[in-house]
Amino acid sequence: MSGDSLGYGDDEETTEVLFGPDPDNANNDPGNKFITTYFRHTFSANPPDYVNTLLRVLYDDGVIVYVNGIEVFRGNLPDGDVDYLTTAEGTVDGDDETINFAGLEIDPALFVAGENVLAVEVHQVEVDSTDMGMDLDLTANFEPAPPSIAITSPTEGQIIAPDASGAILITAEATDPDGTVELVEFFQSVTKVAEVDSEPFEATWEDAEEGDYTLTAVAIDASGLRATATVNVTVAAPRPVLIPRGDVWRYDDTGTDLGDAWRGPAFDDSNWASAGAELGYGDGDEAALLGFGPDEDNKYTTYYFRKTFLLADPIGYESLLLNLKADDGYVAYVNGVEVARGNLPSGPISYDTLAPAADEYDFVASVVPDIVLVPGENSIAVEVHQGEVDSSDLSFDLELLGNLAP
Repeated sequence: MSGDSLGYGDDEETTEVLFGPDPDNANNDPGNKFITTYFRHTFSANPPDYVNTLLRVLYDDGVIVYVNGIEVFRGNLPDGDVDYLTTAEGTVDGDDETINFAGLEIDPALFVAGENVLAVEVHQVEVDSTDMGMDLDLTANFEPAPPSIAITSPTEGQIIAPDASGAILITAEATDPDGTVELVEFFQSVTKVAEVDSEPFEATWEDAEEGDYTLTAVAIDASGLRATATVNVTVAAPRPVLIPRGDVWRYDDTGTDLGDAWRGPAFDDSNWASAGAELGYGDGDEAALLGFGPDEDNKYTTYYFRKTFLLADPIGYESLLLNLKADDGYVAYVNGVEVARGNLPSGPISYDTLAPAADEYDFVASVVPDIVLVPGENSIAVEVHQGEVDSSDLSFDLELLGNLAP
């Protein structure tokens, strides 16, 4: 048996359900929708004929499934008793609300000969949620399918340097089409690095030494079926840290048009404020808050950041690696020369240039060529631009590493 998609808000529902007292969903208060929606379905079964049964459910945001009154599955809801006002523990979005069914093998002994009842309660994460959905299928005598897994970092052929402690983070994504991934094992060559029994599937490879390695991740599902993913990587010597994440920066958050001179090494920023990164507002993880002006619906578009770093001999570096965190768009300059740009149009930009879209860069990497470097003091300057004048947040942090010359 299988169901049709039920819900509202995604324009993909086979059957639209209501979220409040307005039968047409046209005039109901969007900020006070029902938290919980209930579904029931009866079906006939003959348990002696079943070797196994597979239940798969798609839900947004939280769900509990019952077979003949017995709870068999719970997702994104707290343990213990729940009622009609219990909200989901988090938002379900993307493929998890449209195509990624959660699967669970259930004991055929839960069924009775004749009529059986499936009952489902779906809970919203908040009363102003824009959508809700549920779909479910139940299959008897299924052939278990193996899980799938991919190593997401590092990538195939990547040259990677350990962090300051000599460690490398390995991450993977693993799913199972008819159940759950019970365990992911990580190996470098034949040596096990770690095993993880829940998401996020990641492991820290300690004391990584220079050389060529094959990294392997093995996913094991509830049926004992396995899937394997491998990548070949080269571990290089650790990169010298020239500017660490969270370092102190001088900044201008006054909404002033600074022209172009601020980008160069000769600019005097001694009257600028200074603070340790992350700098910004609106996300709650800032080390220092920036101002956005007197009108929260017309915030400043551009924020400026500067600092200097020392290089005794640039010849010792093949290049530098700039890892930048910014929201929404940015341009970075070393000694007045542009070295990185993200989510801003090409060509000249000014203090009122808006980023073309809302975006968040989480330490995206750019290579700084050695030709822009000078012996002694070097300057780095970054301008961060908002996507909209009423944007809710802004972020900035930067890390600068050295790529040693061979």
